[in-house]
Amino acid sequence: MKNKLLVILLITSTALYAGDTIRQTIAISSSYFTTDPYQRVYLINTKNEIVRRDLAEGESITYSNKLLGHASFIDASNPLKVLVFYPEAQTVVTLDNYLSPLSTLKLNKASDNTQRLVTAVCREAESDRLWIYDALSRKLLRLDATGTTLNSSEPFDVLLDKNYDSISLLAADDKVYVCSTSGDIAVFDSYANLLYVLQVPASQYYQWNDKLLIGIHEGKGFFYDITTQETQTWVIPDADVIQVQVKDGVIYGRKARSVVVWRRS
Repeated sequence: MKNKLLVILLITSTALYAGDTIRQTIAISSSYFTTDPYQRVYLINTKNEIVRRDLAEGESITYSNKLLGHASFIDASNPLKVLVFYPEAQTVVTLDNYLSPLSTLKLNKASDNTQRLVTAVCREAESDRLWIYDALSRKLLRLDATGTTLNSSEPFDVLLDKNYDSISLLAADDKVYVCSTSGDIAVFDSYANLLYVLQVPASQYYQWNDKLLIGIHEGKGFFYDITTQETQTWVIPDADVIQVQVKDGVIYGRKARSVVVWRRS
C-alpha cells in the first residue's frame, strides 16, 4: 500500500495543473526556510532576521541577534521551542512561540574543554536533546540541554567510505539521518550507532515527513520512501524553486526572492 502522504501529494500536484488550487506568495528573499505543524513559515531573510509568517492570519513576527553572525538553520518541529543555529558563533538559540529567546547554548567546547567545530544541528524529536556533527572529531554527538555529550559515534572516516563534509541532520522515529548533498544518507540509532546507509537522489535540502524523505533532484521534486526504498518524482509547479517542503497536502517552495505556497481549493 502506498504511503498516505504520498497519495495526498500526488493528488495535490495533479490538482495544481487542473487549476483547482490556491497559490499564495510570500515576497521575502531568504537563505533558508522551514515550516511548523500549524502552516506557519519560518525564514532567514537578507537582514539575517528570523521571520515567522502565519499564512492564515497574514501576520509576521521577527527575531534578530546581530551579535551571533549569520543564521543558517531553523528547526521548528516544536513551535514552542524553535531552534536557530548560528555557525559563526557556534551557538544555538531556542525561541518561544513569539520568537522571544528562551535559552542560548554554545556548542564549540565540550564539558571537558575539548574543542568542537559544529557544522550541522537538529533537535531530537519530542525532547530537548540535540544532535550535532563535529567536524573536528568527525563524530555525530547527542547532547543534553546543557551541551553535555550523552552519546557519540565512531569517527566518520572510520565508519563510512565517503566524504560527509557537507551535511544536514534530521531526527525522527528514534533515528538520526545524516544527509549529504551527494545523496548518501547515514542512518544512526538513538545511541549514535550506525545502522545502515541509504542511497537517495542527491539534493541540497531534505525534509522528513511520515517515513518519506523529500527533496529536489535535477529540477523535480521527489519522495524517497524509507520503508520500500522506492523513489517517486513529481513536477514542481514553478521554475527556480530551490527548496521544497510538503505538509498536510500543502506544498511550499522557496525561491531566491519569495516562498510560494500551493494548496488545493
